[in-house]
Amino acid sequence: MRWNHKTRSRRSNGYRSLFEERLALGLQKRGVDFSYETERFNYTVVHHYTPDFILANGVLVEVKGYFTSADRTKHLKVRECNPTLDIRFCSRTLKTSSTKKARRATATGAKSMGFNGAKSNTRRMGFINTHLPCEECGSSDGLAVNEDESSKCFVCGTFTPGRNNQHNKEQNTQMQPAEQHRDTPQFIQGDVMALPNRGLHKDVCQRYDYRIGEHNGKPCHVATYRNPERTIVSQKVRFEGKDFTSIGSPAYFWGQHLWPNGGKRLTITEGEIDCLTVAQVVGEGKWPVVSLPSGAQGAKRVFQKQMKWLEKFDEVILMFDNDEPGNAAAEACSHVLPAGTCKIARLTMKDPNELLMEGRSREIVDAYWQAKVWRPDTIMTGLNYSSVSPPPRSTIASRIRGKDSTTKHMVFV
Repeated sequence: MRWNHKTRSRRSNGYRSLFEERLALGLQKRGVDFSYETERFNYTVVHHYTPDFILANGVLVEVKGYFTSADRTKHLKVRECNPTLDIRFCSRTLKTSSTKKARRATATGAKSMGFNGAKSNTRRMGFINTHLPCEECGSSDGLAVNEDESSKCFVCGTFTPGRNNQHNKEQNTQMQPAEQHRDTPQFIQGDVMALPNRGLHKDVCQRYDYRIGEHNGKPCHVATYRNPERTIVSQKVRFEGKDFTSIGSPAYFWGQHLWPNGGKRLTITEGEIDCLTVAQVVGEGKWPVVSLPSGAQGAKRVFQKQMKWLEKFDEVILMFDNDEPGNAAAEACSHVLPAGTCKIARLTMKDPNELLMEGRSREIVDAYWQAKVWRPDTIMTGLNYSSVSPPPRSTIASRIRGKDSTTKHMVFV
C-alpha cells in the first residue's frame, strides 16, 4: 500500500511514510529499542486578542462582516481563557448576503455558537453616565453606568448587573431543587478511551464524546447526543452484544453539533461505530460525518426533522449498511433531500467498521470519493439510452398502421 498524501492514511505496516518505515528498519538492524507513536504531549501556543471597541460599561464589541471558521476557533479559545468577558458581535444584515455560503459566513452565525449578537444600531448599547466614583476601590471617576443600570469600574474591574439580570438571578436561586431537576435525566459520565477491538483511536472517540461507562451495574458504551448549543439532550447506551437502550429521546444526528453551520460534504452512517470509523479513515476528521440516532428504521423521520440543517451542505453522502434495510432506508432518504445533492456510497462489505477490521480501510475511502448521485433505476440517462438498439423499421411501420394489437391504441409522451 502506497502512502496517499490526500487522505493521509497509514501504510500497511502501520507507519505514515516510506521514510519512517526505512528509519524503523535501520533502528531494528542496529538493535535499538523504540516505540512508534505511543505517547502524546500537549503544547500551548500563546496568542493575544485585541477587541475592536470597548464600551464604558465593559462590553467588548467585535465588528465582523464575515464570521469564518478561523474566527470561530479564535473566539471559542478567547471565551475559554476569559470566561468573564462580555463580547458582542456587530454584523451586517443577512439581506446583504445573497448566497447561501455568504449567509453562513456572516457574524450572525456566532449566535448559534453561544456568542452574543448586537445590532448595528449602537444607540441601544450606549451608557447614561460615566466618570463616577466607585465604592469598591475608592476610585473617583472609574465607574460607568449603562442604560440597564448595570455598571463597570475600569479601575478595579468590578461589574454589577442591572435590575433585570439581578431579578432573574434571584428567581433562579429561589427555585426549588425538586422543580429544577424534576425532568432532567441522569446522564452517564464514563471515560473516553480507544476501542482496540473496533480499531478506533482515542482522539476520534474524544472528538465525538464516545465513552465507556456503566449503566445499572453493567459495562456499556455511551454515545452522547447534543443539540446545536452543545447541550446534552440524550444518550444511546449499548451493552455487550447488540442490546441497546437510551436515556432521553435523540432528535438530532449524532455529531450534528460539531458542524452547526454546514459545509461542503456530509456523510451519514447508520450507527455510531461506523461514524467513528469513517471519520477516522477519511481525512482524519476533516470532513463532517454523523450517524442516524435510531438506525435505518427511523432514518426518514430524522431527515425530515433536520432538513434545514441538511440543506446547509452542498452534498450529502449516505453510507448505510450494505443490506436490505440499509439499502431501503437510503432510497427512502434520498427522496427527502433536494434533487442532485444526495449521493449513495456502495460498500464491499456490510458496514465501514467491518472493512476497517479486515484491513480494507482503503475501500472505505474509495466508496466515499466514488459515491454516485442517486437516481431511480427506471430513469435512463443519455449515456444509457445510446446503448439501447432501436427496433426494426418494419416493426415501427406495422405499429403505426395499427397491425400490432399490443400497440393499437398508442399514447405519445
